[in-house]
Amino acid sequence: MTRPWQVWLSFAISAAVAVAATGWLTVQSIRADLQRSSAQAMAELEQRINLALWRMDTKLAPLIAEEVARPHRFYRSPVSQGAESNQAAGQQALVSPLPDLTSSVLLNFTCSADGQWTSPQVPEGPFELSAPNSGPAEQTLDLRRNRLTELADKVSVADLLGQLSDQELLVLDRSSQALPPGNYYAANDLQQGVQSLPGKPGKDFQERGKRYQDVAQQEFRKQRFPTQDGYSPGAGLQTRSITESVSQPIWVGENLLLARKIVQDDQTMVQGSWLNWPLIRESLLTEASDLLPHASLDPVVHQEYADPTRMLAGLPVVIDPHEKLVVLSLSSPMRWALGVGWGALLVALAAVAGLLAGVVALSERRAAFVSSVTHELRSPLTTFRMYSEMLAKDMVPDAARRREYLETLRREADRLTHLVENVLSYARLERRRWPRQIEQLSTQQLVDRLQARLAERASQAGMELVVSVGDDVGCLPLSTDVGAVEQILFNLVDNAAKYAAAATDRRIELQVEQAASSVRLIIRDRGPGFGSGRPALQTRPFSKTAEQAAVSAPGVGLGLALCRRLAKQLSGRLEISTSVTEGAEVTLVLPVDGP
Repeated sequence: MTRPWQVWLSFAISAAVAVAATGWLTVQSIRADLQRSSAQAMAELEQRINLALWRMDTKLAPLIAEEVARPHRFYRSPVSQGAESNQAAGQQALVSPLPDLTSSVLLNFTCSADGQWTSPQVPEGPFELSAPNSGPAEQTLDLRRNRLTELADKVSVADLLGQLSDQELLVLDRSSQALPPGNYYAANDLQQGVQSLPGKPGKDFQERGKRYQDVAQQEFRKQRFPTQDGYSPGAGLQTRSITESVSQPIWVGENLLLARKIVQDDQTMVQGSWLNWPLIRESLLTEASDLLPHASLDPVVHQEYADPTRMLAGLPVVIDPHEKLVVLSLSSPMRWALGVGWGALLVALAAVAGLLAGVVALSERRAAFVSSVTHELRSPLTTFRMYSEMLAKDMVPDAARRREYLETLRREADRLTHLVENVLSYARLERRRWPRQIEQLSTQQLVDRLQARLAERASQAGMELVVSVGDDVGCLPLSTDVGAVEQILFNLVDNAAKYAAAATDRRIELQVEQAASSVRLIIRDRGPGFGSGRPALQTRPFSKTAEQAAVSAPGVGLGLALCRRLAKQLSGRLEISTSVTEGAEVTLVLPVDGP
């Protein structure tokens, strides 16, 4: 291959495009998976918020319903009956049927348009209670009076009347003879008397609001109908008509009021309850602490901007879960899909790269093989042509010279035969078509069969083959391919004959040793050795170029590569030693038969 860089450049561009496309798909897949996970987490959070709001509204509904359903009469402050009717002093006071304060209500109150504040929990003037209890302690009364004063200072009656709805809930009309005294009639459906958000969407919010309406209707019937002891909500009233408007929760600073308008004989006043918001908030958050442990309840002043999916249906309060939706991990299917995709891409790129590397290396080896084989064939062919022409034309009259020329032609023929055998053997190994001819013999028998040819090759180079076989080694049984072993050892001796030709010590040693369950056949010479210290480079096929062959020794660089492949074929191995101080040492290790 003359220009391998073009192949690698094309592969690099294709790989970059494939990696970029896969990377883009990965980014999009991760983004889609994170969005899906985020949406799933948000849906789970919304579900917990809705469940928490249902719990809070369920807990809050009885309190709100009880306060909005109370008759206006319950909010009167207890005063001396004698002072009210100008009767003799000492008569008992009229006491409001409103129960004593609960922990959720700081104070019930009534305020007139001219700023007069009263409370059923704060009596006016000297009195005696008709109730069996002796009444609240003086410290408790002082606390309630202080609360009433504090509320009067904080709240502007005019502003409060401006925020309250004029929507009528109930009317008591005594001007008509058709209605008996003390009879109420509903001017509007009670459901409209519960706090609502006009224009706010949300089925869940409406369903939670209906819960308040149902509870308020039950509370309304209980408080408005005459009781068994004869009490009627209209008893003791001397006014001609009273109109009650719907109750509304209103924020005044940090104070939460549940208030309504009352029109009595053309006089407008406000009645309601000052709710203990800190205590209510703590109770509501405790109710949903398992769902939203870090949640908070925040006041809503402008309800038109509030999100109904986060609001309580009974109070202008919004819940803040204080949970950040951070989705950093991918789902398991996505991780597997991306991992398999990237793994397949990398494997494919590695496979293509390996294939290209093999093709390029094969092309380069073929080019090197052609170059080296051409060089190796040119020299013997030139010798053949020249000597054969001289002999054919009787240009060598001397008989001794003719014998010399004929010997040269024989050596060149052997050299060509050896080269062709190596090339054909390597080709058979590459195609895995090596014919196995296993024989059983002893180590000594193997050496005896190979010694003659190896000694002849050494003598052709003017060298001597020295064979050393121990007595304990020669009897070791072997099952091996004698032809393959002969080709390995002949290549090793041939290399020693070529590379150690200039050595002073003209010996090539064949030493046979035993090592565990194997036999070691060592070929050793006194030449320059491998020198580079990297024997793996010497075993690459066709690693020698024509230039290298011209400098060192003739050959195509196939001998050691063929030896290593043949040794592996024999279930053995080839070892190249670099620790020797002089010459080269190559060992063929063959397994011996078991006992």
